[in-house]
Amino acid sequence: MPTKLTRSSRLGMATGLCARSRGRHVAAGLVALSTLMGCTGIPRESSPTAIGTDVPGAATAVATAEAPPPPDVSVDPDSPSTPDPQQPSPSSGPPPPLPNPAPSTIVKVIRSGDTRSPSIMASTTSFAEPATYPDGVVVSVNNARAAVELGEGPGVFNGRELLVVDLEITNGSKEPVNVDQVVITTYYGKEKQLAPVVYPGNLQMHDFSGVADAGSKASARYAFAVPKSALPAVTMVVDFDALHGSAVFTGPVKIA
Repeated sequence: MPTKLTRSSRLGMATGLCARSRGRHVAAGLVALSTLMGCTGIPRESSPTAIGTDVPGAATAVATAEAPPPPDVSVDPDSPSTPDPQQPSPSSGPPPPLPNPAPSTIVKVIRSGDTRSPSIMASTTSFAEPATYPDGVVVSVNNARAAVELGEGPGVFNGRELLVVDLEITNGSKEPVNVDQVVITTYYGKEKQLAPVVYPGNLQMHDFSGVADAGSKASARYAFAVPKSALPAVTMVVDFDALHGSAVFTGPVKIA
C-alpha cells in the first residue's frame, strides 16, 4: 500500500536532492579546474627566472639601465690647454693669400665726366727712376719701406707684411692735372699675385686728392700687401688721369 507523502516529507526529499546535486557539481568543477591547471602548465610556485629575459632586447635594456655613469670630463681651468694643431700659432702670422693673379693687361679706368682717351705716354721704368711724360708730368716713387700690419678686428691681418710707398706727381705741364681719381694696381712674383691696398691702423696713409695745378706737386702714401720675400719682383701701375697713360714701375724694390 503506497505511503502518502505529506508536505513536510516532500520538502525534506527536495532538500536532499538539491544537496546531492550541488555536491556532484562542485566535485565536477574541482576535477575540471585540476585538468585545466595541468594542461596550461601554470606553476604552483613563482619562477626564479628574471623578468624580461624571454623578451627580445630585454637584456640590452637591463644592461643599459645598470651601466655605470660616464667619467667626469670637465676641464680643469688651472691645467694647461693643449693647442689645436690645425690652428696657427700667434707667432706664425696670417695665412698666405689665395691665388689671385693680375690680368694680362691692366686697362685704363673710365672716369665719370671725362671722355678723353690716353694720348700722352711714358715708358715703363724701374722703381729707382721716375716715369716722365713728354708734356712735363713726372710720376716718381720717392720712398719705399717694409712694414707690418698690427691690430685686431674685421679686415685686419695682424702680422701681415706690407710694402709702403710714397708717390709723387709733379705737374710740369701747362695744364692742371686732376688727381682725385687715382687707381693703383700692384702685383708681384712669377704668378703676378695681386697685392691689395691696405689702410692699417698702425700706419698713416693718405690718398691723392684734388687737382695739381701747373707747376705744383701732389703726394700720397699707400701700403700694399706685398711680403718682404717678394720685393725682388714687383710691378706697380699708377693710373692717375684720363689723358695720360698709366705710369708703370717694375723690378726689385729697394727699401729704405
